[in-house]
Amino acid sequence: MSWWKRRAAPAPAAAPAPVAVSWPPQVAGAVALRLLALVEEQREVLDALQQDEDDPRVLERLYQLDHGNARVRRLVRGLQVLSGDTDGYGGPSATLQDVITIATGMVGQYQRVKAEPDALAARFVAAPHLADDLALLLAELLDNGTRYGGSATTGVYRLEDGSLAVYVKDSGTGCPPEWMARVNAWLAGTVQVVLAENGRHSGLTVVHHLARKHGLQVNVSVAPPGHGLPGTVVTVFVPARLLQPVQAQAPTPAPAAPPPPPAGAPDLPRRVPGTAYGTDEPPPSSPPQSTPTPPGATLADLAAAFSTEPRERPL
Repeated sequence: MSWWKRRAAPAPAAAPAPVAVSWPPQVAGAVALRLLALVEEQREVLDALQQDEDDPRVLERLYQLDHGNARVRRLVRGLQVLSGDTDGYGGPSATLQDVITIATGMVGQYQRVKAEPDALAARFVAAPHLADDLALLLAELLDNGTRYGGSATTGVYRLEDGSLAVYVKDSGTGCPPEWMARVNAWLAGTVQVVLAENGRHSGLTVVHHLARKHGLQVNVSVAPPGHGLPGTVVTVFVPARLLQPVQAQAPTPAPAAPPPPPAGAPDLPRRVPGTAYGTDEPPPSSPPQSTPTPPGATLADLAAAFSTEPRERPL
């Protein structure tokens, strides 16, 4: 290249500076509401296809699509919660056993979830305004446990005051006690604004929002020794006032039986056809309960407990 061409060659243009975009929460809430409507439309189509299909291989694919649709719904509901929508999505009453089943169906690695057999979970019913939110909360805990802890075990036990505790235990290596103390202090505090630096780590933030909305207590602790790796236990304490014995519920017609599973198909979580993940009926909202946030427990520091990237610290 000649000297003249080198001199005449234009200098490379500088990269444009990134433009900061800040969406108000109402935008995210409106997008989430539209996405939820699309998810329900897909659910209705999948119901019809499952009812009309007899080929086991096709049914297996339909179950996989149904499971994927449920996982999308969990992500969209999380977006709705983070946008500040405290009304919830509604849905029918459900026993704690059904709530755990619904939560498991929204987990990608559902095969790694084990529900401890306990008749107690089938004896108590969560009201409509709580059942869907509690399923979403448990789904976030189960997803984190299966993603980073290898597997997750869930169960229910009753306390002396009549409240129930739903626990999720993973089989990971555990977390430092000082870290657990900071997380527990943050979970007991007021809900804070979701900002750009913590929006990527949304799982524990969703748990925090839903717990404060319904007055639930969430505690992170080390699993009892004697069962392999230490692991981590997250316990959700549900007050007795939010639950009713099954006998107090009005009888409801039994749902239609799901189609038989295809021969040799994997044990996919199967939703009963004709039942939605929720209904369009607006549930009564519960005012969030707040307590002062302890010093040093900030959302930016602690929301990273639930991460979408394996290199981040798991719960």
